[in-house]
Amino acid sequence: MPLLPLVLLGALHLAAAQPAGSGREAGAKAPQVIYAADDTRAVILKLMDRVIADPSDEAARKELRLATLRAVQKETRASDAERASLIAGAGADRAKILAMRAAKKRRLDAWKRGFDRACALASGADTVKEAVAAYESLLETFPVYSDTSEYMLSSGIKIKKIFYSVIKKTYPYLLAGRDTIDERTLAALQFSRVAALQEFGGHPDTTAADKELKKAERFRRLERELVLKHENMKTAMDLYEIKNYPEAIKCFDKALDFDRDNEEALFYRALAMKKAGLKDDER
Repeated sequence: MPLLPLVLLGALHLAAAQPAGSGREAGAKAPQVIYAADDTRAVILKLMDRVIADPSDEAARKELRLATLRAVQKETRASDAERASLIAGAGADRAKILAMRAAKKRRLDAWKRGFDRACALASGADTVKEAVAAYESLLETFPVYSDTSEYMLSSGIKIKKIFYSVIKKTYPYLLAGRDTIDERTLAALQFSRVAALQEFGGHPDTTAADKELKKAERFRRLERELVLKHENMKTAMDLYEIKNYPEAIKCFDKALDFDRDNEEALFYRALAMKKAGLKDDER
């Protein structure tokens, strides 16, 4: 218990206790000047000393009792105000958290709808090439949050299985006996004529072949970047949790360099700035 409440308890006890042989005699001393409402611990301690020195000093007892009650009331008001402030702050923080989560959900739901369309396109032989372009766009726009890494990986596995099934039926020469597909296979779908000519001894357009290689490298780069972005967000959140706010802010900044609208990075960066005692800035 803090020191002041202990002092107040002791003061109330002294003020209320009736000294032996005393009482409220008619000749008791008149109360002295009442202390102002901002009685301090030092004032109360002085009054306690007076009562201890002369237990029959009824005036000192009254002063002590009044001063103590005022101090208790003041502390109660301060405690109530602090509690109300904490509750209001917690409510505001909760509202911000809910808003951030809702924004994340909207963005991820929109991505999922695009992914479902890409999967539908990938399921048809006539639209599989269009699906490759859709999947590339999805990789570019994946919403990177601290909790979406597993979903990103599982989505990639799902759509590649669909691609594999259709390619095996329609463009079997692209698989070359393999039971999985890679970025080169996806790229080759965009230039399936090149791959077909190679398979049957033709003379493919070397420009198209070069485009195929560049497309494959682009797929690899996008996938690597997504992994790195997720690792950066995880590191940022880990640093935030251990209260290393300056380093967490740096990682959140990296996330925002890739995606200025990343709700999670914006939210926790602002909290880290506040807890580090830094002034937030506009990005």
